[in-house]
Amino acid sequence: MMERLVVDLTDPAGQRSALQFLGRCVNAWAAPLPDGTPQALPGFERFIYERLIPATFRVLSLPEFNTKDGQVMMVREFLLP
Repeated sequence: MMERLVVDLTDPAGQRSALQFLGRCVNAWAAPLPDGTPQALPGFERFIYERLIPATFRVLSLPEFNTKDGQVMMVREFLLP
């Protein structure tokens, strides 16, 4: 569901919320724990590379994605740091 919100250009606020949520998930579940323990959620890294990264590039390549639109500015800060 969150992945669909990321590519939904009709709802910039929902897009931003989904990107924030997924960013926090990546930070929490994909990185090894400080004590060297493996990932907190095994397999999540694969999901990131197969689904999340392509979704963000898909958004940037959509002709409807207007980087000069004021509403898109809040989404763009996550996609184009």
